[in-house]
Formats: sequence, structure tokens, C-alpha cells
Amino acid sequence: MPTSLVGDVERVIVAHLEVGEDLLEAIETIARDNDIRSGVVLSITGALARARLQHFKEGAIEVVEVEGPLEASGHGIIGKVRAPQYGTTTIGVAPLVHDGPYVHVHMTVSSESETICGHLMPGSPVWARHAVSHFTIMVARFSGVALYMAASGDPERADRGFGLHHVVEPS
Repeated sequence: MPTSLVGDVERVIVAHLEVGEDLLEAIETIARDNDIRSGVVLSITGALARARLQHFKEGAIEVVEVEGPLEASGHGIIGKVRAPQYGTTTIGVAPLVHDGPYVHVHMTVSSESETICGHLMPGSPVWARHAVSHFTIMVARFSGVALYMAASGDPERADRGFGLHHVVEPS
């Protein structure tokens, strides 16, 4: 049976992104600026010049770059990183640092020739045919629940039990 907690949607932030802005960095900035310790990325709608995504390929996890322009759609969760044993050391493939924002976004991008889905990684800039983009994201901040990405083991030794996992607690 799933474990669940009840919280409230405290506020919704709607953001317009500029051409060239990195999508993941923009979401992290929104999380920091709005003190989002637990939230959700409700909608990501726009176009990207290219996308860096982490996904499964032939039983392994890899980071791929997909060249654009790309139509992009996504959603995800926002929390905080809980890994005091690593301090300010970057953890895992994505740049996760203890007590920093944790943004876990699933993206689907489509070019003329392919559609691919994966975890959003740094290096995915906004694109537009015109000087002003139509790229919009919507983020909601929760109260009453806290979401953490916790780390265990040695990040240099995935074969020795390193892992990242979600922890949900009352706040």
C-alpha cells in the first residue's frame, strides 16, 4: 500500500522564459526565488534549441543530446537535496548539492525525425522562431509536506550501493 501525506497547494507561479535560457536552471531559480521546498512542475510548454536528457538505452542509463529545434512538453517534482555527508560536493549525474533545490523533470521532445522522453539535464536552451519566445512553465508550491532527494553510498561507486531516493515527510 502506498504511503501518502496530505498537503496544500500554497501558490502557483507562471513563468515566461527567454530565448537561450537554460530550462533546468530556470526551474531551479524559480524554486530558490520562491522558497519551494516541496512542489510540482505542472506544465512545461515551448520549444528548445536542443535537449540534454537522461534516459534508458539498452539496459543502461545515458545522457543524450537531441538537436533541435524541438517541441517540448514536461512535468515533474521539486524538493530539496538531503545528503549532508556530501556537503557541497556534486552528487550523481545531475548537479545535486546538499540543501540545494532538487528538480526532477520528465521531458518529451520531438524533432522532425524523432520523439524521445527522459529526465531533463542542464544544457537545454529555450528556442523561438521570433525574438520573443512563447515558452511557459507553471510551478506549484506545497505546504504541509516536504519532498527530499536523499543519497546513500558512494556516488563514485554505483556498483557498491550508491543510490538516490525520494523521501516524503510532514513539514
